[in-house]
Amino acid sequence: MFHVEIDVPRNVLLLSFTEIFDCREGEQLCAQLRGKIALLNPGFRVINDLSRLDCMEFEAHRSIDEVMEICNRYGVAKVIRVIARENHDIGFTIMSRFHYSPNVVIHTCYSLEEAEQFLT
Repeated sequence: MFHVEIDVPRNVLLLSFTEIFDCREGEQLCAQLRGKIALLNPGFRVINDLSRLDCMEFEAHRSIDEVMEICNRYGVAKVIRVIARENHDIGFTIMSRFHYSPNVVIHTCYSLEEAEQFLT
């Protein structure tokens, strides 16, 4: 499951993932993102809340790659990933390095409260 929220005044995209993320949801996420991301200005920030994600189907990774490419096209500047435990970070670190533009700053946090501090 997922949730997309656009905060236009703060120029922030919040992507929250919960429980299991599958291919069907990946397609829905990309469609929602394409419809909403144009509301943000270049230089926007993304918070990826992965803290409640239990698992992601392998085939759903293609949709996550597409999400990163969409963000690149619209001018993402900073990505803040929220994960529950440090040992879950490695896969998302690898994916992020390959799919976000080299000039995108990537932070990893362990709570949404900590992520909010990076938005200032």
